[in-house]
Amino acid sequence: MAERTGVCVIGGGPAGTTIAAGLARLGHVVTLLEAEQFPRRHEGESLPPSIVPLLDQLGVRAEVERAGFFRPTAAIVHWAGQRRPQTDWGGSPGFQVDRGRFDRILLSAAARAGVHVLERATARPPVRRGPRDWTVEALTPAGPLAIDAEFIVDASGRRGILGGRKRRLTAPTVAVYGYWSGVGPAGGETRVEAGEDRWYWAAPIPDGTWNATVFTSSERIKGRPGDLAAAYRQLLADSVLLSEIGCGRLETTVRVCASSPQADDSPVGVDWIKVGEAAFAVDPISSQGVQTAIAQALGGTCVAHTLLAGAGTEAAVTYYANRLREDADRHLRQAGVLYHEQWRHRPTAFWAARSRPAADEPRFPDRPLDGGQLLVRAPAVRFVSAPVIRGDFVRTERAIVHPNLDRPIAFLGGVPVAPLLDRMSHPTPVWRLVTDNSCSDGTNRSLAILRWLWNRGLVEDAPPG
Repeated sequence: MAERTGVCVIGGGPAGTTIAAGLARLGHVVTLLEAEQFPRRHEGESLPPSIVPLLDQLGVRAEVERAGFFRPTAAIVHWAGQRRPQTDWGGSPGFQVDRGRFDRILLSAAARAGVHVLERATARPPVRRGPRDWTVEALTPAGPLAIDAEFIVDASGRRGILGGRKRRLTAPTVAVYGYWSGVGPAGGETRVEAGEDRWYWAAPIPDGTWNATVFTSSERIKGRPGDLAAAYRQLLADSVLLSEIGCGRLETTVRVCASSPQADDSPVGVDWIKVGEAAFAVDPISSQGVQTAIAQALGGTCVAHTLLAGAGTEAAVTYYANRLREDADRHLRQAGVLYHEQWRHRPTAFWAARSRPAADEPRFPDRPLDGGQLLVRAPAVRFVSAPVIRGDFVRTERAIVHPNLDRPIAFLGGVPVAPLLDRMSHPTPVWRLVTDNSCSDGTNRSLAILRWLWNRGLVEDAPPG
């Protein structure tokens, strides 16, 4: 059999379904290949409260809330010598999901958006025959299938079906896990605990079983396939928070998978893009793997849409590579600080290899502005061209750079910043900048933008005279 499509997405996890649905809504013909039959068995996973806005953006929040997933309002954490009975998140709780059911919700949403979804379709590595000319061969229940596509999305996971160099970002770490029934701690809170050369995570999933995972160095379990289950049971027995789970009934074989954060050195090209763990895998300590994959795929939708339109190719490629690099750096810093806390308490080689002391973050004072105050653009401000998302496309826009900014800024609150600073080459009173409709669309927003620039030193008091 043969099929022609505009976009072929390989992988039906959160990143693949997100970008597939987004491109379908933008008018592209999209086929998604998923090797397994949903709902596939998948480990339980904690989704933080900050994922809720993304679920709104995908239009699946109500469905996820109706699915009956646990909504824990706290976690029990033993870390860096501190035994915190509970850490209350406040506000809207997150979700403790069965990933098989959660992924099914996202896959169904993609199908409703117009994506042609093929389950139990095992793809072979795509063959590029020329620009915008790919062939993907897949084995399906109906027999072999050849798909011709203009654009490939690799959402196939850590190994990535498009290949490329996967760069491990920390010391090698593995997750050893199993599912338990028959006994478990009271309550539905996630458990997190640091040990001497490992850390633990456990949480219940809706069917009543517990996923208990030990994260440790690959060296610790290398060459021990025969007694892996015994070693896993002993590690649970050594835990304060998870030892009770280990007294239950192990419902599955003990499994091992790589869990080191990693990044792909070539995440995008003119007619292909990598999303999810095919592009960047976060450290599991963040509990933000799904959230990061969805957010990344939302941006990747605009990047792919721009590449398919054939305009702004360089801007789109640069934008995506830059965002992934920034995401990786941010996640590594955050994870490294948590590991550093434990290293200070227990300075073993395991924690030292993953530790990063907290960097001194700049602190900007919150200073008031007076309406009659004369402001001028700071001498260190420079204007550059930078790729940004504008609507559904990546565009090159005028932006500003400054030592106090992490990256070029083109918009603040949806308002272009460069035109405002253009007007500040000479002393200008605050009241004029705020009320000048040619540089703002609302007095309150303009004042907030000016204060943001003022507090970070991008604008300053005009010199006397």
